[in-house]
Amino acid sequence: MANAAANSRREARHRTISGGGLSFSADVRPTLDFPAFPGMLKHVLNNSEEDGRRLDLIFQALADPTRRAIIIRLCDGPASVSELAKPFAMSLPAIVQHMQVLEHSGLVRSEKIGRVRSCSIVPASVRLAERWLGRRRTAQERRLDRLESFLSTGPDFANGPPDSGGEPESGGRI
Repeated sequence: MANAAANSRREARHRTISGGGLSFSADVRPTLDFPAFPGMLKHVLNNSEEDGRRLDLIFQALADPTRRAIIIRLCDGPASVSELAKPFAMSLPAIVQHMQVLEHSGLVRSEKIGRVRSCSIVPASVRLAERWLGRRRTAQERRLDRLESFLSTGPDFANGPPDSGGEPESGGRI
């Protein structure tokens, strides 16, 4: 009877999730520790959901070399869409599509002045991506600094591994 009650409680804590031809059981107990994902809480606290969505859009936009070239050109100052299209061997509508992706990501803004659409960079979006990359670069640099420190102060294995501390081998005799 006690075994049946334990099974009932266990089943109440689990819920079957199914969809797309797959089903699995998921533990639905609320918990605040993340033993399987130790960096998850830190990630959630350091990156708001809104910034995460914006970063996704920014890096998706920067994934294309044409859009990266447009961003580089716009760092020199505002330009019209036709000026931005000149160095590329593609149609003006294709450049307009690239510009729409950049505008949607928040990297670029455009305004129509008379018959000319002028585009400029949005510095805040560039700074957001730069800060995100900087945090990761700093963490990697710290890891490399620790490795360098360990290797420079650690034991010298240039002449081979250290002795095991046991008795010397006896020439194959047991």
